[in-house]
Amino acid sequence: MSFSFIADESGRSRIVVGGEPDYIVSLPIAPLSLEDIVKRGKWICVGISVWSIHDINAGVQAITRIKSMGGSVKLGLRPVNLPEENCKWIPNLHFGGAADQTRVAVTEEDGSLEITISGNSQSSPVWVTFSEGIVVSLRYGQLEDVEIDDLITEVLSFSS
Repeated sequence: MSFSFIADESGRSRIVVGGEPDYIVSLPIAPLSLEDIVKRGKWICVGISVWSIHDINAGVQAITRIKSMGGSVKLGLRPVNLPEENCKWIPNLHFGGAADQTRVAVTEEDGSLEITISGNSQSSPVWVTFSEGIVVSLRYGQLEDVEIDDLITEVLSFSS
């Protein structure tokens, strides 16, 4: 695998990209807003749920597709723990309908936390294309290679 998850010093998930070109970029979990780096150039950012093997596989698929296009756009891989974290880095996204897509239940027993996550499998990962920080498209769920290629074509043809 060309990326992995580790816990940072505060226990939050972080993606580490290994052995990939510099246009494959790890982005931080739950930023307060869209980062300046993503406001420059053309990007596809994938919000990868840290608890979903399907999302992790989609991240690997995204790397493969971006590399096959010669890095014509940058790829940002962002860990996501809870769906509402996406509201901060995706401009004009409001957490509302997504509440119906994913449910998180936390119970504590004998000092141990049990977290149960369930929901619509097509609510993640989150795929966002940006051109100079402007959202070009927003998609949810598992995408076929041709759909990822279409996102790349769409963001490349978008003039900011």
